[in-house]
Amino acid sequence: TGLPPGILLHNPAGMLTASTSAKKRIPTPEEEAERARLVFDVDVVDGAAYDSLLQRSGAAPSDPLALDAALRTTTNVSARLGDRVVGVIRIFNDQARCVAIVEEMTDPRFPWVRSPLRAAAKQRQRTLSSAAAAAALTQE
Repeated sequence: TGLPPGILLHNPAGMLTASTSAKKRIPTPEEEAERARLVFDVDVVDGAAYDSLLQRSGAAPSDPLALDAALRTTTNVSARLGDRVVGVIRIFNDQARCVAIVEEMTDPRFPWVRSPLRAAAKQRQRTLSSAAAAAALTQE
């Protein structure tokens, strides 16, 4: 793509493309220590914690009560270091056929969180997809 490795772009079809010429970076000892403390939760994040994460990522402040309501409409996989939410992936599930990741946010100071958070979210997405498929089969 001619861009530095790891840059994501939206193409006209709405898909993300990435430059992939990056060499895998070896984590620092500090990152390895933090990885050992990383905890994943499902549906534990609240609007205030999510708003804090959004602001650390450059977004304008949001109403935590409105975010609470929005978070209740999705399954949320969060990554925490101690009490701090450092990543959230929101998964939409229509309870019948569609299970999709609709939003992903990670703290820019912890870019290494993205990969294990995605793995945790994909695992949860597969569980939701299996449940939705089973429900659809029992309705037929």
